[in-house]
Amino acid sequence: MPNERSPDALGAALTFVASAAFLGWAGYWLDGKFGTLPLFMLIGIVLGFIGGFISLLNRLAPDLLPFGKDRSQKSTRSESPPEDDPDR
Repeated sequence: MPNERSPDALGAALTFVASAAFLGWAGYWLDGKFGTLPLFMLIGIVLGFIGGFISLLNRLAPDLLPFGKDRSQKSTRSESPPEDDPDR
């Protein structure tokens, strides 16, 4: 019986790796243009890992981030209407 979150986890992992790889490649290309090999490549890889990690957390554990995708839905949803307090 496959886990329901498996496709989401796979997508998050691919996003994590792809962002680091793409920004690393873009940095490598910039290093070739400016002759500054490994500077922009390392910056791109680090930025890719940071962005990929934030995306990973946002997909798999949105409650850990202050801007998680489920947090805004939870704050606006009301289970029951507010009760009137007769003492006020």
